[in-house]
Amino acid sequence: MNINRVKEQLGEAVSSLYKAVGDCESFPYNRNAYIKDAKRCIDRALGELQKTDWVSVNEELPEYGEKVVVRNAYYKSDEPWVTFRDIRDLFPKDSNDFREVAGTTSCGITHWKHI
Repeated sequence: MNINRVKEQLGEAVSSLYKAVGDCESFPYNRNAYIKDAKRCIDRALGELQKTDWVSVNEELPEYGEKVVVRNAYYKSDEPWVTFRDIRDLFPKDSNDFREVAGTTSCGITHWKHI
């Protein structure tokens, strides 16, 4: 989910509704077009809100050293933890270089999200 996209879509919807109200006296046929445009913007904003913040490791990986919240197939989303990708070989890591925390990566990290 991108909160800036949500704000942008809702702002466009409000603008279209203001146009619909303002123009309805002099141009009543434009009102429906503005209302449809507002509905389209609201639908896009709602769609964006339904997106998850979790990123699959198959799609993208965070930068090395960036602390992120992660989960794996065993722990799922109810028990995420914080770790980072480490380029060094000082500590145990999974196949994507996520640093192991108390054996939690034994199942392999499947998703991550920014903190």
